[in-house]
Amino acid sequence: IIIVVNLYNGNSISNYTIQSYSDFRNYYIFNGISVLVGVDTFLIFQKEPPNKKDITEFNLIQKTKELEFLYCFKVQDEKKDIPELFDNLLNYINQKLKFLNPELFKRAKSNREIPNQ
Repeated sequence: IIIVVNLYNGNSISNYTIQSYSDFRNYYIFNGISVLVGVDTFLIFQKEPPNKKDITEFNLIQKTKELEFLYCFKVQDEKKDIPELFDNLLNYINQKLKFLNPELFKRAKSNREIPNQ
């Protein structure tokens, strides 16, 4: 799950609570990777930002810890930051698969089919 919040809208982060996230995980039986992404929309769209952001880096980090998410990112440059976000996530998945199931990792890496068991 990737949850994206606007750094200039304090309400965008306050709607997410550990209870709502736990309810979601239980309802959908979700046990995957969760990421909180703060987006600086003014920098991305190259507009003059207001004097102050409603959500600071500290707020993002605290909310990430509160929700027990794996990663926290701040996107200011869509051409650089978004690919970096996905590179980090794919690297995490790659390392986890490599550690948890080396045989499956080797097969996936070599692009071979896994026989039916």
